[in-house]
Amino acid sequence: MHRRKTSLVRTSGGGSVDLAHLTEDVVETAVSAYRFQRLSTSSFRDDDDTDTASAKRPNQSSTVSDEDITVTLDIEKRDSWTTDISRGAWTRILTNLVGNSLKYTKTGVVSVTLSASNPDQDRTSIELVVQDSGIGMTDRFLQSDLFTPYKQADSNSTGTGLGLSIVKAIAKDLNADLDVQSELGKGTRTTLALDTNILDSDPEDADDEDKQLMDTATMRGLKRFHLLSPTANSQHPRSAGAQAVGLSAAETASEWLHCEMTSGPRCNIHSPAGVCAVAETDLVQLAEAQPETVAAMMSELAVQKVQLIVMGCSIHETTPNILFEHFPVRPIYVHQP
Repeated sequence: MHRRKTSLVRTSGGGSVDLAHLTEDVVETAVSAYRFQRLSTSSFRDDDDTDTASAKRPNQSSTVSDEDITVTLDIEKRDSWTTDISRGAWTRILTNLVGNSLKYTKTGVVSVTLSASNPDQDRTSIELVVQDSGIGMTDRFLQSDLFTPYKQADSNSTGTGLGLSIVKAIAKDLNADLDVQSELGKGTRTTLALDTNILDSDPEDADDEDKQLMDTATMRGLKRFHLLSPTANSQHPRSAGAQAVGLSAAETASEWLHCEMTSGPRCNIHSPAGVCAVAETDLVQLAEAQPETVAAMMSELAVQKVQLIVMGCSIHETTPNILFEHFPVRPIYVHQP
C-alpha cells in the first residue's frame, strides 16, 4: 500500500526547502549543541580540579576522555533535493533522532544517511536513516514503551522522554513509515520513509559553499582521491571512528566529485589533480609506526602540490591535536560536522 502524497504538514510548510542542505544544518546544530552541553558539564566538574585542567593540551576539549563519538553524514547525490516537506517538521524529527543517538552513545559511531529513489514517474521515495552503536534497547521496551511519553530506555538519562513520541506524531502527519530496530548493548537504527514531490532546483539558489567546492574541484581538475590508512596487519587496529570517517569521505568523493578512489598506507598521487585524505587518528598511528616513511610522503605531496586533508574523528575536538607547522604541506583540517 502506497503512502498518501499530500499532508497537512507538507501543505503548511511555507514553501519549498532543500532537504540536503537542511539535513546538513540540523545535524551540525545538534552536534554543536551536544558538544557545548558536554563541555559545559565537564568544565563545571573540573572547576575544583585545577591540576587536571592544567595538564590538558591547550587545544583539547574539556570532555571526559573515554567519551569518543564520531558522527558521519552521507547524502545521496541528486540533481535536486528541493521538496515541499515542512522545514519545521523535518528539523524536529532529525533533531530528536540525532539527539537521542548522541545521548545514548558513550563511545562509537552515529551515522545519518539520506537517500531517495523513484519507484515511478509521479513520486519520489525518501529514506532517512539514523544509526548508532549506543546502549540499545530491550525487546520489551521496544514493544511496550518505545513511543510512550516520558519513558526512557535509560532511567538515569537526562531529558523528558518525549523525543520518539514527538517523532512518531510528526511521522504520522507526514504519512511516513517509521521503523525502529535496536539490540541491547549494540545500538539502534531508526528509519523514516516517505513519499514526496521533488521540485526542480533553481541554480541561483545553490548553496555558496557547495558551489565553491564544485568550482574548486573543476578548477583543479580533481580526478583522484586517496584515503591514507594503516595496513590490515598494523599493530594498532583502526578505531571505528576512523573507519567510518574514511568510508564516508571516500563515498562522497566518488559520488559527488566523480573521483577515482584508492586507499592504503602510501599515497602514490603525483599530480595536483589528486587529493590525499587521512583520519587524524590514522595519521598519528602511521607517524608513530613509520615516521620516516610519513615524512618522505609528506615531502612528496608538497613537491607534487597534492592537497592533504586531515579529518577529525571525535565530535569533542574542534581543533587538531597534531602540530602541522612541521609539515612540508599545509593540510586542511576538517572537524566533525
